[in-house]
Amino acid sequence: MKNQIQTASEVKYSSRTSTLAHETRKNKQRLAVLLVVIAAYIFSAADVLAQQTKGDIAVGAHFSIGTAGPGFGGNLRFNATDHVRLEGLFTIFASNTVDIEINGEKIQEDTKWWNAIVNMHYVFSNDTQKKFVPYMIAGLGFLGKGSGEDAGGLPVINIGAGADLKVVSNFALNFELKLRAVAPVTIGAVYTF
Repeated sequence: MKNQIQTASEVKYSSRTSTLAHETRKNKQRLAVLLVVIAAYIFSAADVLAQQTKGDIAVGAHFSIGTAGPGFGGNLRFNATDHVRLEGLFTIFASNTVDIEINGEKIQEDTKWWNAIVNMHYVFSNDTQKKFVPYMIAGLGFLGKGSGEDAGGLPVINIGAGADLKVVSNFALNFELKLRAVAPVTIGAVYTF
């Protein structure tokens, strides 16, 4: 008879385990949707990339400073029009313990964090002779944590501004400031093909 009756702590633990399993399934579904969107973005870009002329594709590396700690990553850019540039960005954060607030939700955990984002840049000048090229940023992405059973995360929004400072015709340094972002400050370099 004693084995058939659950204590209050066992019920609470069972409920918490069920909730965590549900959240993990939801996060895996979100990650799957994000990966499908990124794959569609990459495959649709392949056709566009094949039609680009010299100077329209760029790859880069960046250092980010933000609420998830310092991060390092890479990016791929391509110009959709003279003023609209699309960017895929991936960052891995070096910090293990984070205390962050994303979209009003507070998180503090000891885990590895990563960020995958698709940004759109509105470039104010398409003059290739200009050394300083400012742009506005709007993007959607995912802040992921851990891997395996620990995997999870949150959707993120990027809104901000940045600028490229051309060092030579095909190499530029860039600086970005973003609101409501995991990494509000990003410093990087891009090489244009």
